[in-house]
Amino acid sequence: MERVFGVTVIVASTLALLTGTGSAIPPAFAGPPGPYLSVVPNFITIAPDGGVPGDIISISIQVLGPLGGVDGAFVTIEFSEDATALIAWSDPVPGGADVPVQTCPTRVYAKAANTSGTAVFHIAGGGCVVEPAYAGNLYICEIKADDVILAQREVNSPDVVNGDGDLPTDGTPPLGPVCNAGLMSVSLADAVFHSPFFKSGNYEKCSDLSGPYGGTIELGDATVGTAYIKAGTGASCSAGCP
Repeated sequence: MERVFGVTVIVASTLALLTGTGSAIPPAFAGPPGPYLSVVPNFITIAPDGGVPGDIISISIQVLGPLGGVDGAFVTIEFSEDATALIAWSDPVPGGADVPVQTCPTRVYAKAANTSGTAVFHIAGGGCVVEPAYAGNLYICEIKADDVILAQREVNSPDVVNGDGDLPTDGTPPLGPVCNAGLMSVSLADAVFHSPFFKSGNYEKCSDLSGPYGGTIELGDATVGTAYIKAGTGASCSAGCP
């Protein structure tokens, strides 16, 4: 591996000098996507409107190789079959949010990374599906770049529960998506769930809606959640795998 890396650096540097680009390394020489180099948020956070207005919520994935961002990397976010069936999906997809390339039995979103290796997604839906409450396939959501697995993640949302205050994973068998009669919204029930964590800072995966992630619930999480609670954001929805 060290010899390959060294040769790549020499070739890339020589090409840069020949093309008059100084010491910069062309994106094509960034190398294959590196799972331990790439940057993936701790949670895949979704919302009924996809987070598009004001870019309140977005899922930014940066694909990095040994020598930098992987320009044009094909990035996919795939929800496992069991997770797909537990999540409420906005239907139709709101303007500006990403349209899935596959909906059943797994749900898949895909796009090409830009020159810095970054792909930004806006996924429209609702519900919180996290471990250990989740019992299903080996993963909830899997992120890949050029078919290389970068990470496996859990899913959360401002629209965390249904109108009765139930999570999708509650009950045996699980109650399922927070989609009631074709509608979902960030309502009083969601405020009741999130507010104690926003006020105390005590950690809850379902309320960890923005970075920095883990440890405590911070101002950024409360800001995102409160914006949706105040707006009562909602959408027409389909339950799980249509």
